[in-house]
Amino acid sequence: MPSSLPAWRSSRRRRTPSSLLNKIGMAKADYFVAQQAYADWRIVGLLLALAFLANIGNAIVLRADAPA
Repeated sequence: MPSSLPAWRSSRRRRTPSSLLNKIGMAKADYFVAQQAYADWRIVGLLLALAFLANIGNAIVLRADAPA
């Protein structure tokens, strides 16, 4: 029975970071340094989410103080 998946999805083999390293031409150590830099961006995303929640909380608290 033919698969309805595209050819690139029909492969059951999972790609490993080592196969990616061969494609992008980076040394293994350089690859992991780059990945660590991207991982640090999640902290920025967390801070942005917390700032957004703090603004919503502030708006709720200050809404009661608004003049009628």
